[in-house]
Amino acid sequence: MTVSGWKTPWIETAFTVTDRLTAEPPAFGVALAHAWPCVSETQSPIEAARAAAEALGIRNWPTYTQIRIGSGGSQVVELAARLGGGHDAELVEAATGVKLNDLALDFALGKTACVSETQSLVGGACVLFLVAPEGELHAVEGREEAHAANGVLDVRIYREPGHVFGPLLRGADRAGAVIAVGESRDDALARAQAAANEIRFLVE
Repeated sequence: MTVSGWKTPWIETAFTVTDRLTAEPPAFGVALAHAWPCVSETQSPIEAARAAAEALGIRNWPTYTQIRIGSGGSQVVELAARLGGGHDAELVEAATGVKLNDLALDFALGKTACVSETQSLVGGACVLFLVAPEGELHAVEGREEAHAANGVLDVRIYREPGHVFGPLLRGADRAGAVIAVGESRDDALARAQAAANEIRFLVE
């Protein structure tokens, strides 16, 4: 689970709490999808993220916190005073309309970053990562069809022809991503998967 928020001296605003759907070993912890909203209750993870930011002395900056929920409650795995990777800012914008990239640029340039509570724009949103078969990439087909699929906001392909894909072991081994919205979390994931099924990585 991931909490994306913004810490100020007065309040921490949690924009999204998402589930991190991960691959099986040996790609331990590598995200195959970020799905919103999460299926668990959100108050405990938000409180854990807030406490971790305060413990590290983060006073005014975006925060990205990975949390694992177990029998002992919410446990912080990672906290970074930055925007989340894996198209996290795009997912927040799709779900809430908040443009985290713009907020971060305003703050870095010395402008006031206006942070407020948000409302959901859609029932569900997700980032679904693409995994290519092993081999040298010659071409990618079906990107236009995937982008035209219902609910799809964007399709990203990370590699150019000539890149050699190996086994999925870390995040950098992923081949691209589909960002989609839907009436629910499951609907968004289904739409993203339908779009992903249109994409073909031609490798040798």
